[in-house]
Amino acid sequence: MKNILKLFAFTILVISAEAHVKLDFPLGGETFTAGDTINIQWHVLIPHSQDNWDLFFSPDGGMTWEEIKLNISPTVLNYLWEVPRVITHQGRIK
Repeated sequence: MKNILKLFAFTILVISAEAHVKLDFPLGGETFTAGDTINIQWHVLIPHSQDNWDLFFSPDGGMTWEEIKLNISPTVLNYLWEVPRVITHQGRIK
């Protein structure tokens, strides 16, 4: 059996109405293989004066969060991310 781990049913944390951005991809329900590079994409919902965006990943449905990338310029609306080696049915990005 191959040791390729998959990230199953990748779900997206839908940011509350107070959110500044909304994720456009992934939308949720996707399956990714560990090591895949995906283009996380978002758009601005509420203009703001923050200096940066921060991206986080939760393998456990939002109980804990791991940094993907901090201090992303507000002019940037996507980030290329390598899917971690973790098996989950509850993966989330915020």
